[in-house]
Amino acid sequence: MKGNGISVGIIRVVGIPAFDEEATIAKVIVKTLKYADKVVVVDDGCTDDTPEIAAALGVTVLHHQGNRGYGEAISTLFKHIHETGGDILITLDGDGQHDPDDIPHLVEGLRHADLVIGSRFLAESKTDVSKRRRRGIEAITKAVQFTSGLSLTDAQSGFRAYNRRAIDVLRHAVSSGMGMSVELLGLASAEGIKITEVPITCKYEGLDTSTHNPWKHGIEVLATVFQIVTEVQPLRWLGLPALVLTVLGALFGSYAITFFIQTKILLVNYTVVSLSLAIYGAILFSSAINFYILSRIRKEIRR
Repeated sequence: MKGNGISVGIIRVVGIPAFDEEATIAKVIVKTLKYADKVVVVDDGCTDDTPEIAAALGVTVLHHQGNRGYGEAISTLFKHIHETGGDILITLDGDGQHDPDDIPHLVEGLRHADLVIGSRFLAESKTDVSKRRRRGIEAITKAVQFTSGLSLTDAQSGFRAYNRRAIDVLRHAVSSGMGMSVELLGLASAEGIKITEVPITCKYEGLDTSTHNPWKHGIEVLATVFQIVTEVQPLRWLGLPALVLTVLGALFGSYAITFFIQTKILLVNYTVVSLSLAIYGAILFSSAINFYILSRIRKEIRR
């Protein structure tokens, strides 16, 4: 396919997760078709005419029985492109917040990376994101930076481009909800997938975002960050705290024992604290070992 920043011989698939987007999906698809060899819409249990509108425009529609969540929609896209072929997968939202005209910029970024994120917060980006939403995204991005070592400005953007290497590795991600965005980044970091960001235009004015509960969204994402921490580096994030708790428990216990030998008085508080710290330390250490074993198993499965 020629033109619009798309090279000959490279098959580009644009995937659009959609849940009740009948007011915007047609416009998104029509603009997207200019930059794609194939457009795939995931009907994530829509209760309106979204899938019918998409089908009428001649694009591929994949159906979920019921609303299974953003993560499941992304997993369906990865599975579809892995099974049917394609060199590049671009994902964007169906509610109109992303501008398909930015697709060539993301594709260009794949010349130097395996995964390209369309960031709302680079210097050249244009967005009307609210202060509350920005603070939430920034907090999540900092958590991802801290746990994965990635240098990013927007860990929650769903406007992304993946090359074939990234597709083959990241199709093993398992999150069902909004935490999928950060799980993909954690998995990419662990597997050496090169990530970069490009500026995009993102508009929220006039869009209905009421279907996304911000508290539920935040909890899902933070839970996924914890999952990444425990899977990627369990000995560091669970093993070290276990060691600290065990040492503290031993210190409290040794003081209680010494005091009892000298005075024949049992310091109940010190004894309880010592035992509690030792128990929690043992639980964390056991969890660290289990997560380490599971992470090794998952790596072997992915290979």
